[in-house]
Amino acid sequence: MHSYMRAIGFSDIKDGNEIKDIIHDVFYEYDKREAVKEDKGRAFVEYSKDFGPDMGITVCGILDKEGSPLCFPELHATRPNPLNF
Repeated sequence: MHSYMRAIGFSDIKDGNEIKDIIHDVFYEYDKREAVKEDKGRAFVEYSKDFGPDMGITVCGILDKEGSPLCFPELHATRPNPLNF
């Protein structure tokens, strides 16, 4: 995950704690949130935060009664690809 985060502009990341801080920021200071309730008190959640023009990070996963998300970041773009790929 470290190289992926560097590839989208987070090149100053030194360790896993800094990645956790970024994920925490997206989770609690999101711009957009989606949730789908599942059984047994669980929900699939998706939190997105913009970090620049046309790019951001989405953190998603299962949120259970204990509030323990299983998360991963991804790059998202808000504009269509001008090369029509």
